[in-house]
Amino acid sequence: MKKSLSLLVAIAMVFSMFATVVSAAEEQQPTAGEYLNELGVILGNQDGDLKEDQTWKRQDIVVLLSRLFGAEDEAKGAEKTHEFKDVTDKNYDGYISWAVEEGLVKGKSATVFGFGDELENRDFYLLVLRALGQEVEYDKVGGAALEAGLAPEDTDFDAIPLRGETYTAIVAALKTPVGENGETLEELLGLVEAAAITSTQTGVKQITVKFNRAVDESKAKFEVKNNAAKRDVAKTTYSEDKKTVVLDLAAKLLDGASTVTVSGVSEKDLVADFTAQAEKVTDIKFLSDKLALGSLPAAPGSLPQPDNSKVSTAYQIVNQFGEDVTKSSGGSLTFHIGKPGATGTGNNGVLAVNGNGSATFTFGETIHVTAILNLGTYGVTANQAFTVGQQAVVDSVEIDSVYHPENKELNTASNFPDFVLLLDAKDQYGNKVNAAALKAGAFALTSNPTLFTLDIATALDAQGPNNDKLGIKLIAPNTGSMSFDGTNKVTVTTLFGQKSDSIDVVVKKAATLTTFTLNQPEEIVAAGDGTVKIPFSAYDQNGNALTKWSDVNTAKVNVNGALLKQNYLTKNAEIEWTVPTTPGVYFISSTVVGTPNVSQLQISVQAEAKADAVTGFDKVSNALVVGGTVEIKAENIIVKDQHGRNMKVADLLTDGFKVELSAQNPLAGVVTGFDTLETGTTSVTLTATKKGSEQVKVVLKNSTGGVVSEYAGFTFNVIDSGAIQADSYVVETPEKISVQEAAPVTGISTHDVAVKVTGKKSDGTVVTLPSNAYTLTAVAPLKVVDGKLNASASTLAENKTETGKYIVTILATGEQISKEIVITTEALLPTTFEAKDAGVLTAADLVVKGASANLTIANVFATIKAKDQFGVALPALAAADYTATVSELDGLVVGDITGNGQTANNVTVNVGSIAAGDSYSVTFTSIKNGKSVKVKVVATS
Repeated sequence: MKKSLSLLVAIAMVFSMFATVVSAAEEQQPTAGEYLNELGVILGNQDGDLKEDQTWKRQDIVVLLSRLFGAEDEAKGAEKTHEFKDVTDKNYDGYISWAVEEGLVKGKSATVFGFGDELENRDFYLLVLRALGQEVEYDKVGGAALEAGLAPEDTDFDAIPLRGETYTAIVAALKTPVGENGETLEELLGLVEAAAITSTQTGVKQITVKFNRAVDESKAKFEVKNNAAKRDVAKTTYSEDKKTVVLDLAAKLLDGASTVTVSGVSEKDLVADFTAQAEKVTDIKFLSDKLALGSLPAAPGSLPQPDNSKVSTAYQIVNQFGEDVTKSSGGSLTFHIGKPGATGTGNNGVLAVNGNGSATFTFGETIHVTAILNLGTYGVTANQAFTVGQQAVVDSVEIDSVYHPENKELNTASNFPDFVLLLDAKDQYGNKVNAAALKAGAFALTSNPTLFTLDIATALDAQGPNNDKLGIKLIAPNTGSMSFDGTNKVTVTTLFGQKSDSIDVVVKKAATLTTFTLNQPEEIVAAGDGTVKIPFSAYDQNGNALTKWSDVNTAKVNVNGALLKQNYLTKNAEIEWTVPTTPGVYFISSTVVGTPNVSQLQISVQAEAKADAVTGFDKVSNALVVGGTVEIKAENIIVKDQHGRNMKVADLLTDGFKVELSAQNPLAGVVTGFDTLETGTTSVTLTATKKGSEQVKVVLKNSTGGVVSEYAGFTFNVIDSGAIQADSYVVETPEKISVQEAAPVTGISTHDVAVKVTGKKSDGTVVTLPSNAYTLTAVAPLKVVDGKLNASASTLAENKTETGKYIVTILATGEQISKEIVITTEALLPTTFEAKDAGVLTAADLVVKGASANLTIANVFATIKAKDQFGVALPALAAADYTATVSELDGLVVGDITGNGQTANNVTVNVGSIAAGDSYSVTFTSIKNGKSVKVKVVATS
């Protein structure tokens, strides 16, 4: 048997590495030895001793070589062909004969092998040199190894390494990539199987990846491409054996060739291809063969009487992966009821059949129902015969957990209604029931009402992180100023059948504020600065830092001379101080209520800020190409006051200041378009006219025309296109372009795509080419409209993609750069959100403020604006396309909210119950794709 040269070189690496890793051997020996033992490269004795503190014998290293080559059986069974007289153990005859035949070892003479001799470093390097085809005399091994670069300069060739030291070296070498495709030595030798993956689409936004061996989830990184478009991975879920991972994506997959790339788990990236399918609704499933009689209204805790004018059942609309798409399937769903006078309507997975005053339903009656979902290009139908059954009642309950939307810990100082007991409840037909049914068919008890209570009459739908659970809000205990910690057992029991479930809920003792210290503001404070934040340090009885308003508020701290307030976005406490208009020394003090803890802060207020110096430009590139332009805005100019603080130039312009921009060498004309920034002219566009350098002069003048400061430390360097390296041009566009711009919606940005072309100067500086330095040509169905790519000519069907091509021609060199972009007809979906001022409400940082009477859900929804997956603003949002879930009530009660969790146009808040300072949160969730935004709503009056 002869191994390839590449493997011989790889084996050589094993022995040439160990001298460089001996220093780490002591720490790594056990791990390295155990690893080699698992591979079967070293076996140890019967007691499992790996002999790490012993040395190698010449015959033992031959056995090791056979195992590394995966040829132990062959070597062990080889016929004795050697002629060494000193081999006294016949068990080694085959191994030594095999190694001699392979050219890996030689004896010390024709008849002496050196059996039983300890191996020195020199012996190892002799093996290395032989593996590389070099025959070297024994006493010249050191020089040859050094000359070949195999051994470090300080190698002691007479030293005798311990086995443990070589174990570490061997493992290091086995883990080294030596193959043409990045395979490690242990993979090439067949000691371990090379890492590999397969991928399968298991949902419209889900891929399952399987590995052929366990992986370290902390190192694995995933990239998914669908028709060359990147799909972000929102969540990864690993199996217990770490060989399978489910990737939940942020967006749906479309039809086409797709790949999953995994990095971090092997020396080379692992890639698996699959063919993705766009979502297709395939089935309507009825979840029972019974139509349950309706129920007449009843008081909570009382079983209702049957209503023979109504029946209902549950259904699901599913896609080809069996996923429930009842709320997002789209299309038109109709039901045909096989009973004269009866009609059926479907809503959120419940078919409600109404007799409309002319038909009644009797127990045991058979009724045929046909469901038809019209999806435009195709339809889905379902037929089933139902038996009218008893009215649906709550038959079972299953408690999930106590939930807080921000994963807060429940303690004695918590706002208890922010915590919700999550549970599922089903009727006797196996269908999930809603909150109204839960209220009528179950009751809840707590074992320790001094901790908290709950009232099943307050049960809500659409609770929990996925808005798919029933929820009962906790109620604070009625214990006055006293608070208790401990465990409270909550039990929910059905009225029909007395089935119950319980959970132990722990209420911890809250942190107690004990220390509060005022700190100096982070910057100099000048007279007339308006308001500034005063930092503070707060600690509880255990020395833990406190920042939250729930821990540091006006009931616990008295601040004199400043305002202690809540930041509604971060929910932290803040101290806001109104700076006096006169310079001087001022004092602020604080006291922790009920303690002797007092803090006093002395603040020195400096003279009112005055513009003092222009010090440069911010975010203005000095590298331009002839024909290129650069816009200089007020915020690009750095002006500092006499205290060294940055000032807002826009505010200075409003106060009558001017910023004059000019060229130091106006005759050169390298850059033109210099002008003055002043009120009404807040930006100047400069044009690179010809090759050269142009120093900019900036003069700041006050409202009377007096010069405040001059600056001339910025120079534009203008080159022509020929100065850009020919092979450095880069063309960039987004990955995808939408066809939706065929009929633009008034008031939103275009979906046309801009092309950016850059190049590098010889010194590596990247410059952006002006549009007149290149031409842009599109290949049908792409077009060029106003210098941008436009895909409106595409005739693709819905939810399809194709590859579009365009060509950029560099005028200076004639070089043509051909690029591709994915053209897609995927529906425009809300992807990112923000809040804006709207009507009588103001919004900033997702906090909406206004007078209490104006804080309706409709008004709050009007503050929300969204961008689609291409970053383009969507037109006015429709409330019917979003659900609204109100939570975190402060000053309101559950009864003030109606329709919670339904579409935004059906949810109301009793604004008459809102007082100044009260607040609530509302989460708007898109029915189309599940994207959501949460805003805090605060009453200012």
